[in-house]
Amino acid sequence: LKSIMHRLSLVRDLDVLMKNLKSYQNKLSRESAIDEDDNSAFLTLIAYFKSQRKRAMKKIITLLQSKDHAKFKEKINHYLVTSFKNTKMTSFHKNSPYKIRHIAFSSIYKSYEVIRIRDESLKNATIDQLHDFRKDCKNLRYLLENFQEILGKESTDALAEMKKIQDYLGDLNDTEVAQDFLHYYLAHDAELNKRSLPHPIANYLSEVENKQKLLLEGFPVFWHQVNTPKLRRHLALAIAEL
Repeated sequence: LKSIMHRLSLVRDLDVLMKNLKSYQNKLSRESAIDEDDNSAFLTLIAYFKSQRKRAMKKIITLLQSKDHAKFKEKINHYLVTSFKNTKMTSFHKNSPYKIRHIAFSSIYKSYEVIRIRDESLKNATIDQLHDFRKDCKNLRYLLENFQEILGKESTDALAEMKKIQDYLGDLNDTEVAQDFLHYYLAHDAELNKRSLPHPIANYLSEVENKQKLLLEGFPVFWHQVNTPKLRRHLALAIAEL
């Protein structure tokens, strides 16, 4: 599953990168701030990323069609079908949790506690620290989504707040991914030394770096705005229905 996840993540990263790159290219076109050579540079870069995406998709398809993956699916199916097939409710200890509502309460609060603990460290957090924090927020969001059917209506409001955090941190993560791809491309672009004007892709990289700086500097304020008693009240009322 991790292998599939990493390969799908690469495809997703390339999709986002190409989308943002095209948006930047269109912006320059509207402002008449791009010439034929610059436009050609963008098209060349987008073509390069498309080839990388195609290669990544080919690897995913090969993996999904492999014998190892077929065996993996058989094992998972066997586990899901047979694990609790012969289990009777009477076999549970009388004090053991056996319903979702027995564990959802503590699971949601424990997940929020992991996030709340990071309050102080977020003031000067690095990209890597915020990446880990994003995973913690994602865990709480997925818990709320998976349990939403049995939670109170306030879970919708709590989810909306968690999505705001995910979107912000997602944008920040996209800037880091974009820089990695672009630095590699620029380092291997032989045309760079032949141009007297700033390379348009290097200009785009500079804009991505500036965006990352603004997002990093602005996160403590953003976090203070969403991590409020209002969010905790939404969580409490949602869980109260259990």
